[in-house]
Amino acid sequence: MSAKSSSCLGCLGSLVILTFIGSIFFGGGVLMRVGWFGFVLGKDPINRKQIIIDHFTNLEYSKKIAESSVQRFHTQLEQGKCQDIYQEANELFQKNFSQSQMLSICATIKQEIGTVNSAQITDWWGQPTDKESENYILLRYITVFSKSSVRETFVWLVKDNKSELVQFEINSQIQRSGEF
Repeated sequence: MSAKSSSCLGCLGSLVILTFIGSIFFGGGVLMRVGWFGFVLGKDPINRKQIIIDHFTNLEYSKKIAESSVQRFHTQLEQGKCQDIYQEANELFQKNFSQSQMLSICATIKQEIGTVNSAQITDWWGQPTDKESENYILLRYITVFSKSSVRETFVWLVKDNKSELVQFEINSQIQRSGEF
């Protein structure tokens, strides 16, 4: 019985040795990890630095798309195209607000705080994902309207170079009016 066990272990040992030699010979490397201990033979097969750079590049690109979507949102708001904002929004947004609620919100914004003079991003957040996935990008702005300055928060779903509004919040001054 021990002869069979040792021959199986011999096969396994040969496989491991051939894998090491083959990966080093063909320019790759082997990363081994046992518990917290890890070592690399040959070239590190996982280029962590490049993975991080790719994630941040992808996030920055998604952020730019979301920022241009905020500009488009403000333009549509000023032009009274709130129905377009609603129709282009993500289904999660549409589940939280009916079309009539969105039109009411837009009317309240225009009536109580006026039109957009400027918008300055204060902070943003995004979760790194691979290039095939969706990115949720949160942007916070201080927006100066003709009658007041407010804090706006947007959450956009960015995928395939397009964005959809998932959530929109405006500071509590508007919420006190009873419309949000």
